[in-house]
Amino acid sequence: MSFKKTFLINTFIITTLSLTFFSCDQNTGSQVPPGIPQPPIEGDFEFIPELSDEFQDNAFDESKWFRTNPTWLGRQPAFFSKNNVAENDGKLHLTMRMEDPPDSLKDKGFHTFSSAAVRSKYTVKYGYFEIKAKSMNSKGSSAFWFYDQAPGLHTEIDVFELCGTGERENKYYMNVHVFRTPYKDLHWSRGGQWEAPYRFADDYHVFGVEWTPWIIRWYVDGDSVRTTENTHWHQPLTMNFDSETMPNWFGLPDESELPSTFSIEYVRSWRYKSGNWMNEGLWTNKTGE
Repeated sequence: MSFKKTFLINTFIITTLSLTFFSCDQNTGSQVPPGIPQPPIEGDFEFIPELSDEFQDNAFDESKWFRTNPTWLGRQPAFFSKNNVAENDGKLHLTMRMEDPPDSLKDKGFHTFSSAAVRSKYTVKYGYFEIKAKSMNSKGSSAFWFYDQAPGLHTEIDVFELCGTGERENKYYMNVHVFRTPYKDLHWSRGGQWEAPYRFADDYHVFGVEWTPWIIRWYVDGDSVRTTENTHWHQPLTMNFDSETMPNWFGLPDESELPSTFSIEYVRSWRYKSGNWMNEGLWTNKTGE
């Protein structure tokens, strides 16, 4: 089969699945709630309530979020547990703890630790996304990221992955991944890091990402810390918060560090609303329901 024909078939499949499993909602509730400022960057933006949460209700919003990742069990040895996700004190909390997994997970490489994940029920393409958060004070990761998979297309944008203790406690890790395209089934990434003059587990900071068809730019407390060309990240992605064990990178958490908690004060999202490429839409993601 020719390369061109293969590409056209993959494009048709992706388009068909999008029309079948996703419903586009361009105009629902775009007004900014009182007290929420506009993004700190230039642009003609529209607020996205479906991907925003002030976490003030002390009740997890099941209409916006999955209380785990419905398509992933976690990174071994820690397994994702819904019991480690809580909303209280005006914040969303994701906790890692010492816990034996259910018997059904023990033969899959899970042991000793449980962690937490929250995934959005919507996907989005392009915009500005911001959270105010404090990392957990352990070697369990605290992460804010976007990803999704479709036939012939699997990409990811990591806003941050943080290690709360040790030699990496002030390192801000950013990355973009391509796992699969219509052209090639091959994983590669383009990573970067910024060194902060403080520990991320000591206080709350504001973390943002600007995502356009041309560039992806990362912000910490309003300052740009990295920009990369957007060569591949053009599919609607889910929003994710999680904590994982990273034995080959951060090392496993010490028992004395646990339980530890990654806390998020708010998440706020905006889409672009002008220009022929903008207002790409918000998509209801039925995967995992």
